[in-house]
Amino acid sequence: MESPYLRFQTPELQAQWLTGSRPDIPGVTIHPALYIVVSFAALLYCRLTNQPLIITSLIRKPDPNLIESGVHFTGQGADAHVELTAKADQAALENQINAAILYLSGRKELHTALIHEVEDKKGNKLGLHLHLQVGPLEPKPATPETFIV
Repeated sequence: MESPYLRFQTPELQAQWLTGSRPDIPGVTIHPALYIVVSFAALLYCRLTNQPLIITSLIRKPDPNLIESGVHFTGQGADAHVELTAKADQAALENQINAAILYLSGRKELHTALIHEVEDKKGNKLGLHLHLQVGPLEPKPATPETFIV
């Protein structure tokens, strides 16, 4: 069943979301709390834009040539493309997510949501990106087989 609030850049990302894992990275699963964070962010984004949130990254393999967020390697991070030209809308989305869902890490300067410009390896701007993450201190209960996203 498709959600009116959430889409995926590729079929592989949709499969990761639906299965909670990535076949070529055994042992890494999407943190159950990340489903809640992403779904909440998608609802808020749709309220602002009347468009679904498009997920561009979930579980990733480490790339030695890039400095990346480790939360993607552990199933605790998601990225989405966002089209919010007004700085006030960007701040509103980020602030609403961060106010509702604390990033449990023991470090006050880290947050659940961050919107920033993305560049490719050559420095070309690719647009705005919403980074969502679940903190390392977030409890990870066992996910039942019938877990519904």
